[in-house]
Amino acid sequence: MRNIILKMVSKGVISSDNANRLVNMKQDIDPLWKGIVRGYVDEKKLARFFEEEGYPVIYDEGTTVFQKDDIFKFFTPDIIAKYLVFPISYKKDNRDIILGFLNAAHLETVRRMIQHIFPDLSTTYFHVPYSVFRRVVYKNFLFDMSKYASMVIGMETILPPSTQIDAKGSLNRNIATVAERVIIFTIENGSAVFRDEATVNRFPLASLPTIRDGLQKRYLELSADHAVKKLSPTEKILLFTNMGIKRDDRMVIVSADDDSGFFILINPRVSRDELIKMLGELNRAGTPDETPAAAEILHLELKK
Repeated sequence: MRNIILKMVSKGVISSDNANRLVNMKQDIDPLWKGIVRGYVDEKKLARFFEEEGYPVIYDEGTTVFQKDDIFKFFTPDIIAKYLVFPISYKKDNRDIILGFLNAAHLETVRRMIQHIFPDLSTTYFHVPYSVFRRVVYKNFLFDMSKYASMVIGMETILPPSTQIDAKGSLNRNIATVAERVIIFTIENGSAVFRDEATVNRFPLASLPTIRDGLQKRYLELSADHAVKKLSPTEKILLFTNMGIKRDDRMVIVSADDDSGFFILINPRVSRDELIKMLGELNRAGTPDETPAAAEILHLELKK
């Protein structure tokens, strides 16, 4: 794994700083997958990298729904999540199965596993960009990779310690399921704090003017691509370096009315009103700021 990531650094697929982050992170999920989720690895650059490595690339998910062949039953969600492969087609005549993969570092292991279980079966591999990979996997195997990744690298590593979430644990878990990624912040001694892997990240609120404005409004929506010029230097470090936000991401900042913390949601899948309702349920009694009419969406239309 380390060798393939280092090779990606030499090809400009990932920066050396982000490569070091991936190599040194606790490996709850595959590091390359984690790098894509965090925005460290661009899937288009990754696709070109694997093309140069000699692998065909599939850029379109197509419309075919897989037949439930016995061989395909081998690819359960745990196999897909661990080895990042799924079957594309099976040719019975020549006993060949075509597999889509996300990380080539696992291919030799996959090949040995299949040969052990199906000794007369050959394998052919195509790289599939993550956006296509996860759609195909969801459609054909009912496995939501985005939700799984959010749960693993979000819920287990970013939630505050258990002593802090007894009263809010239910809300935190609910919100963590409604976006591609959720970062939970606490406000401690005038600083915004979030925990990433084994690291505690602390940023003084005074250095986060745009985020601080969002906390006052209870709801702030930002387009990452349009927000670059508006954000303070500290906010750029927080969002783009530490959190790995991508230029095409949609960010939403929401907070409850007790000023103890806030959430940054990346590409939320629910409406503004639904998010505000969830916060209202935490507070148990609505305030004017919690009503949809009072929530302000700020679209920052700045040049790219």
